[in-house]
Amino acid sequence: MISDTAKEYAFLALMFRQRLLPRWNRMGLFEQENVLEHSAEVTLTSLLLGLISKHEFGHDVDMAKLLSYSILHDGEEVLTTDLPSPIKRSSPEFYDTWKRLEVENEKLLFSKMPEYMRKEIEEICHVKTYESELVKAADVYVAYNKAKREFAMGNVLEFKVAVKKCEAAYLEYAGKYPELERLNDYFGECMLMSLDELIDA
Repeated sequence: MISDTAKEYAFLALMFRQRLLPRWNRMGLFEQENVLEHSAEVTLTSLLLGLISKHEFGHDVDMAKLLSYSILHDGEEVLTTDLPSPIKRSSPEFYDTWKRLEVENEKLLFSKMPEYMRKEIEEICHVKTYESELVKAADVYVAYNKAKREFAMGNVLEFKVAVKKCEAAYLEYAGKYPELERLNDYFGECMLMSLDELIDA
């Protein structure tokens, strides 16, 4: 029998189910990826962006807020699933409906934890800040690297258009946030190197 506590506090178990959600799930991939892996990549990238922002551009970045938002940013997908952008943005009406669904599912997800946790997490996720914008930049960069990697491995059919769209999104965010361009200057070339090349570099 399921206890009342278990019913009330399902947040963590639901978040861990991101591992069951495939990314790019209407596209054929050479290298599979799930939402939990994606969130980990976005969080690591956000960490580096935050450090660059602080030390090279003089911004007062709240690293705790940055990392908290980055690991939570796709949480509602455990209830909505991950939907590729071309479908999500296929029409303004569909996009608006989808965003409303995300909001409602996020409310349900965040209700599955103690009240004091919910209040702090909602504040992190719902207030637009410089930290949340850096996370969005990291999200775009991670998707761009994924598209480049698939294309480099020969997945031309699925990614010949996607890689151009992802590059355009990256350039847009790099234009607004120079930290992203600096991150790419440091680490971008390595993203398409083999293990042998990375070790010998």
